[in-house]
This record gives sequence, structure tokens and C-alpha cells, in this order.
Amino acid sequence: MDIVLVTWVDSKMSDKSWEKKEEATHLTSETATTAGHLLEENENDIILAFCYSPTDVNGVIAIPKVSIKSIQKLTRL
Repeated sequence: MDIVLVTWVDSKMSDKSWEKKEEATHLTSETATTAGHLLEENENDIILAFCYSPTDVNGVIAIPKVSIKSIQKLTRL
């Protein structure tokens, strides 16, 4: 199983309940980096697990392929 480093664009949400429209444009997307065990890659997503054992996984995340900037293979188990 490959361990990969994925650089991807993540969305951002305001933490304010109400704000002026003029002030709401301060948000921008952010680049995130995630490392994990590559469980699956399909047409739309790659699915990673942060922790892996022969029978179980933990900390699973699906990253949309349209958000991915790069995938770097780190190692193989």
C-alpha cells in the first residue's frame, strides 16, 4: 500500500454568524497538504487513511480530484 503526500486546495468558511457583505470577501481558499495510506483512487476522489493495520483503518479522508494540485508517492508498505 502506497503512502502519499497530497497537496490540494481546500475551501474556507467564515466563523462569523452575520457580517457585512463588503467584509465577507476576505475569505480565500487555502492549500492543504495531507499524508496518508492510499486506500483507493476512483474517477472522482482519492481516499486516504491516516492510520492503517492489516484489518482496520482510522482517520479516513476523501479528497476530490478536482482539488488536487499534486500527489507524491512517499513509500510503499
